Amino acid sequence: MSVEFRPMAELKHTNPVDMRLADGRVVTGWLFQGIPNEPRSYWTHDFGRGSSRIYPEAWREPQSTGDADCSSRRLAA
Repeated sequence: MSVEFRPMAELKHTNPVDMRLADGRVVTGWLFQGIPNEPRSYWTHDFGRGSSRIYPEAWREPQSTGDADCSSRRLAA
């Protein structure tokens, strides 16, 4: 069962979700709220150590693939 990606404006929570980037990659990221003058920003741990700012085009609820690497990244977030 494939879950469709949704517009970023529809993301209403800060739990980690799958986010699609402009180059087609899908990373686990989350909505961060609280930066003055920038109420919605998005971050991921998928690019190595620490958090990286990302500019996703769309999001979907995380997929249950059984992929251990994906699951560990999600836990780390």
